[in-house]
Amino acid sequence: MLYNPNWKSTPTLRALAYMLRHPETWPENFVWDYKSCDKCALGLMEQVWDVRPMDLGVSFEDERDIFFNPCSWRSLWFPSFTSVTPRVVAGRIDRYLAKQECGA
Repeated sequence: MLYNPNWKSTPTLRALAYMLRHPETWPENFVWDYKSCDKCALGLMEQVWDVRPMDLGVSFEDERDIFFNPCSWRSLWFPSFTSVTPRVVAGRIDRYLAKQECGA
């Protein structure tokens, strides 16, 4: 990302993963809270680029695997839900991109 001064202007999953690992790149008013869609990776993506994963060719199933808690929605009240950090989601994005590059 750093070699391209305009990396943030083009919405990509790779750029989102970078941003998730570097909170200093987040909009000033963005605060991470995985329990709230507008304050998680999807909210960051919408705030920065006004796009959703499907706009980047990500299927609904892959979007669910990347961005949503792998546990059930009942886990909202359990620690597993609140322990999802930006780095966790960035790792899921990396795994998805690696799978795509391998043609899996």
